[in-house]
Amino acid sequence: MASRKLFINYRRDDSRADAGRLYDRLQALYPDRVFRDVGSLEPGVDWHTAIERVLGTSDACIVVIGPRWLSITDANGKRRLDDPRDTVRREVSTALANGMRVFPVLVGGAKMPAEEDLPEDMQSLARRNALEITEQDFDEDVTKLARALERTLGWTPKAAASQKSHGVLIVGVAAVLIVGIVSFFIVQNFKPASRSGPAQSSASNGSPLAVSNGGQSAPSDSPNSSNQATANGPTKDITSRAPVVPQEREPAPPPPKREVRVVGNWRALVTAANGQEINERVEVYPDSSFRVTLDNNAVAAVGRWRRDGDNIEIVNAVNFLNNNVRFSCRYRPDDDGLQGLCTDRLQNKWGVALTNVRALPEVAEELPAVDLSGSTMAERAAFIQLLSSELCVCGCRLDMHMCLQKDRTCPQSPGRARQEWALFLQLVRA
Repeated sequence: MASRKLFINYRRDDSRADAGRLYDRLQALYPDRVFRDVGSLEPGVDWHTAIERVLGTSDACIVVIGPRWLSITDANGKRRLDDPRDTVRREVSTALANGMRVFPVLVGGAKMPAEEDLPEDMQSLARRNALEITEQDFDEDVTKLARALERTLGWTPKAAASQKSHGVLIVGVAAVLIVGIVSFFIVQNFKPASRSGPAQSSASNGSPLAVSNGGQSAPSDSPNSSNQATANGPTKDITSRAPVVPQEREPAPPPPKREVRVVGNWRALVTAANGQEINERVEVYPDSSFRVTLDNNAVAAVGRWRRDGDNIEIVNAVNFLNNNVRFSCRYRPDDDGLQGLCTDRLQNKWGVALTNVRALPEVAEELPAVDLSGSTMAERAAFIQLLSSELCVCGCRLDMHMCLQKDRTCPQSPGRARQEWALFLQLVRA
């Protein structure tokens, strides 16, 4: 059954980082059997056709459910799961209809959705036994999931064989390095004699003879050696010559420093450690704050920046896509913009290239019923975007942001917005 697959279903705006980390771990256990759309499709392949083909040859489907999996809306404020064309819904409903083993996996503190909250063709998902994967027990939780897959599918993990091959490779590389180092020192200690003569070559190469004579030249067997020494003065060892001191030159003046432009709306290309590339937007504001958004305007991160000489430094920013994990970055000027390297507290690393900077969009300074005083521009922009992605519960069919602005009589939206603002500030400033 080597051709069978394990399909991972997830929503990018909700659990992209968790799904990617889970994919990497399962791919190491079951090489070439785990499918995830972004990293598993070849360029130029029709996406819908490929997904249907993979689902048809898959034994099981993992549905990664994050905290916003159930409530994420589209640009019109409609819940995505209510759209029959929604990718996540199509994949899950197809897996359920095909009778596949479906494993709900909860991440980021998410809860299992109730049956009545799901579309009809997905309601049986709520009756499946879910497994929670937490940040603090990630390894143990993934091991539990792997054991469940092995019991269900009859697969055998290949991690042990992989570790053995890596061990052999490391030993081999170490042996080559040791041989190379030993050979280098052997060559250094056995250089060929200089053309200047045996006596001079012995002294200059630090031979045992030269050392035993206190650093003086070895005596010559030639009968005329004493006369030459008398006529021309004492013979000097080549190593006693004064070193040639190069003439000092005036240092060239340093080139004028180019002022690095930081503030603006940057196009960002993020490259993960596994080579996966993601397009994002980074809005860098003049109050030393920044906001990261995806192409669909979902908020990905918020933080502050500062100058460190010619470099730009980011410390203690929060990544909403990876369980609110803190991260830091360091950017340096580049001909096309800024080049950076980021690391989070879980030791994940990724590169970022900022190019094609444009003007920043306007950021509201006030919001009805919510006190935004003391907040950064990035915090206000991110919070307003989050409100725009949630529907108001008062029946006005507006999102929370529009309801606050247009329906001042709504009894629910002001209190709910203030509560969410307090929780948001507690998260980004922790």
